[in-house]
Amino acid sequence: MPETKGLVVMVQVSDEPTAMLRFGAVGAPDLPRRMEHLEASNRRAALTGAEILVDVEADFSVREGSALIFAERAFPVAELARELELWCPETDEPRDDFLFDSMSYDVPGAVRIIDTGSGWTIGSRYARTTTVPRPWLTVHAEIRAFVEVVKPATAVAVREATGSMITAILATSRAFDMSLPDAKAFVVDAVRGIGPVDQRLHDIVENYGRTGVLGMRVTVVTTGEGTASDVVVDGPAGRLRGSWVGPRPRDGDTVDIEVETDRQCEWTDVVLGATSGPRADGDHRSWLRGVAERLDPDGILVLRSGPAVTMVEMAGFAPDGVIGSLVAIPIDGARFFPTGS
Repeated sequence: MPETKGLVVMVQVSDEPTAMLRFGAVGAPDLPRRMEHLEASNRRAALTGAEILVDVEADFSVREGSALIFAERAFPVAELARELELWCPETDEPRDDFLFDSMSYDVPGAVRIIDTGSGWTIGSRYARTTTVPRPWLTVHAEIRAFVEVVKPATAVAVREATGSMITAILATSRAFDMSLPDAKAFVVDAVRGIGPVDQRLHDIVENYGRTGVLGMRVTVVTTGEGTASDVVVDGPAGRLRGSWVGPRPRDGDTVDIEVETDRQCEWTDVVLGATSGPRADGDHRSWLRGVAERLDPDGILVLRSGPAVTMVEMAGFAPDGVIGSLVAIPIDGARFFPTGS
């Protein structure tokens, strides 16, 4: 992007606009392609914070009332929010000016916040004008308002682009340097809560913090054809068949997955004390095995298989003494979501 030459001129207006940093809908249109590239590089979905900050973008502008100071399409708003948060975590005036040193630009200064001595201005190295000087507390409030809207919008954009709450939680944790419990609570709030089946995230994320295993670690036995292919995996819960969501794995790959089912599982079909499920002619179901660790009031069973936990939505009445017992649960329409680590 060419640099604009000449003197910087401040736009003088009499009104006090409520927003100088403005942006449109936040999205991550390049994130699916990036995940496919990671898959091809055998990195699975191990997205770094930097990759998230680069890929989350929106149309962005700096304005002074009706006057446009600077505008850019597909601007890295998440990265800007993160850099602003690091620059002024407190209300005290910074000692240095802010020059946005973005991974998307060759030189710093796509956004600049400058102390003129008579107040702080917001502009860009690519613009000839700036906002009028304002007291630091006014500019700080503007920055905080921008950051507090962009961060949850980033979580939502990642969730929508990947279809995975786990990926959104990890992305938020890495991009904004949050602990996993804080990121989990933040993402759940950003996407306006989670449904009964998504309740599994609470245990999966906490289990990851304890064991380093995100979801269920399995080995791919065989794959079918197509984008959402029929895949057979081996893992601590047994041999499972399901539809793979995302770029197809290769035979022999080891990967962490989330397991979902199309429908509730019936307690009447569960086999207690079994290391595997019974097989009958024409029965193509998979059998999840593990220890029934907890049953939530909404019917979600927490099943522990080795170091992994899986959440299963159950229907009917649980038999007496099932908690703490080894069980085998038949599942139909299983879907496998690679989670990365």
